[in-house]
Amino acid sequence: MDQLVFYFALMLLASIPWIEASFAVPIAILTGANPVISFIVGMFGNIVTLLLAVVFASQIKEWLNKRKRTKSTKRVTNTFEKYGLVGAALLGPILLGSHIVAIIAISMNIPKRQTFIYVSLGTALWAIVLSVLVQFGIDLFGLENMRLLDGA
Repeated sequence: MDQLVFYFALMLLASIPWIEASFAVPIAILTGANPVISFIVGMFGNIVTLLLAVVFASQIKEWLNKRKRTKSTKRVTNTFEKYGLVGAALLGPILLGSHIVAIIAISMNIPKRQTFIYVSLGTALWAIVLSVLVQFGIDLFGLENMRLLDGA
C-alpha cells in the first residue's frame, strides 16, 4: 500500500509543469524507488497533462495572447525559429517545461500529433539522462544504501 501511495504521488509530481518526469523520476530514484517503474509512472503523469495541454492549446493560446510576452516565451519562440520542433522538443523540457513548448509549438501551427510525439520523446530523453546521472552519482559516491524516504 505504501508503494502505491508513493507511485501515485510520483505520478502527480510528474504531472506538474516545470517539475515533470524529467525531475520527478530522478527524485524517485534518489529515494530508492525502482528506476523502471518510476520512469513509467512519471512519464504517464507527465504525458496525461501534456496531452491536456495539446488538446486545449488553442484556448490556452488565446489566453496567453491577452498577456504580455515574457522572456521565456520569446526564448522558446527563438528556439523554434532557429532549431525547429525537434530542437525545441529536445531543449524545451529541461529549460521551460514540456507543456509550454507544446503550447508554443501549436501556436506556431505545428500539428498537434507531431508536437505531442516530439515533446513526449524529448521529455522521456531528459528523464532517462537525468535518471542515469543520478544513478551514476549514487554508484560513484557509494550511496547505494541512502534513502531519502523509507519504504519506497
